Amino acid sequence: MRARTAAGWLLTGALLAGCTGQPTPTVSSPVAQPSVSSVAPTASPTATSSSPTGDVPVGAGASLDVAPVDYGGKTLVRAAFADTHRVSRRPIALQRRVGSGWQEVSVTPMGKAGEAEFLVGGSGGTYRAVALAAPGAAKAVATPSAKAGDQWTGVFDSGFGGSSLKKPWDYRLTDVYDAGGRWCSAPRKANVAVKNGTATLTMSKASKAVSTRVAASARTKQARAGEKVVGCPEGVFDNAMVSTQGRFTVASGVVAARVKFPKAPGAHASVWLQSDAGQELDMIETFGHGRGITNVIHVKGTKMPADGKQAYVASKLVADPAWWDAWHTVSVEWDRSRVRFRLDGQLTRELKVSLAPANYFLVISLLSSDWETYRLSRPDARPGSGVDAADVAKPKLPFSMQVDWVRAWRPR
Repeated sequence: MRARTAAGWLLTGALLAGCTGQPTPTVSSPVAQPSVSSVAPTASPTATSSSPTGDVPVGAGASLDVAPVDYGGKTLVRAAFADTHRVSRRPIALQRRVGSGWQEVSVTPMGKAGEAEFLVGGSGGTYRAVALAAPGAAKAVATPSAKAGDQWTGVFDSGFGGSSLKKPWDYRLTDVYDAGGRWCSAPRKANVAVKNGTATLTMSKASKAVSTRVAASARTKQARAGEKVVGCPEGVFDNAMVSTQGRFTVASGVVAARVKFPKAPGAHASVWLQSDAGQELDMIETFGHGRGITNVIHVKGTKMPADGKQAYVASKLVADPAWWDAWHTVSVEWDRSRVRFRLDGQLTRELKVSLAPANYFLVISLLSSDWETYRLSRPDARPGSGVDAADVAKPKLPFSMQVDWVRAWRPR
C-alpha cells in the first residue's frame, strides 16, 4: 500500500473524524476570490438622482432574497431579473422602506445573468431592487419587496452560555485514534471549554503516558498497512470536536457561524455539515497563516473541487496576518442543486451540484491530521498563498479556535 501522503489524505481520508464524506456532483462553478464576480456586493451606499423612490412596476419573473445572516452588522440582499429586463451593467438600485416610501441605500451594475448583490449596513428592514432605465431598457422595473423574516425560518440558534457544553451539542469521536489520517491525535473532552458565551476548542500536546501508548499503536497500524513504520515523529496531540449528531439536523437552507480561527499551522479548524447520505458540506476549513482556507463538498466518494489547489479561496485576504486575529462570519447556503459559501457576506465559492435528499448535522472541530503536524516544527507556506514561508511564525502549543454562535434557517 502506498504511504499516506498529505495530498492523498487531503483527497480521501481526512474525514472520518474531521471532515468525512464522499462527493459526486455534476457541475461546479467555483469563485476563487470574494469579489471577482459581477455580483460582488456593494458595501458602501451610493446615492443617484435617477433612482425612483415612488411606485415602480414589478418586473415579471423578478425576485429578491434577503439573507437572514448578520454578517457583522451587514445584510446581504440578492436581486434577479428575467431575460426581458436583462441589460449588461444596467444600474440596479437597492432601496429600503422608510415609512410609506423608499430610500436608496446602494447601486451596483447588473450581472450578465440579470443578477445583483448588495452587502449593506444594518439588519432587518424591508427592501426592493429597482433596475433603472438605461439604453436598451426604457423603463425602470422593480423586484417584489421582501424582508428576511418573510423568507426564512430560524431553526437553530446556539450561543455558548454557562460553563459547560449543552444540548444539542455533544462531544464527537472522543479518544478515537483510528480516524482517517489521524493515528497520532484524537479529540478529547478536556480540550473543549465553554466560558463567557464562547466555545473554545484547543489543540495541545498529549500526556507522556498517552503519547507512549498511541505512538506504539501507530507503529502497529503502519506495519499492518505496509507503510514506513515511524510511529508519531511529530508527537501525539489532543484535539477537539463537537457536533449535533443525533440531536439536530437540517435538510437545506442556510447555516452560519461567527468564529475566530487559529493563525498557527499544523492543524485545521473547521465548521462543517455531515449527513448519513455520504454527503458533506465543509463550510470552511482553515489551515493557518501561510496555508489558507478552503470551501469544499464531498458526495459519495468525490470531492469538489477535486484539485486540492482549487479548493483554496480568498487567498489574498487571508495572506494578511491580521485576518487571523479578527472574528469572521462564515456561511453556507444550499439546496439539492446549488451550494454557496460566503465569508463575511462575500461569495467565495458556488457549486452547481446534484445532491440526494439528506439531513445534515453540524460539526465544529480543531483537528491535527498526521500529514500536517510537521508544520508545528517546520512551518511553511503553500504555493499561491501569497505568503513568504519566512513570515510564517512557528506555532506554540496549545492554540485554539473560538466560536461565538452557530445558527441555521430553512426557507419558508
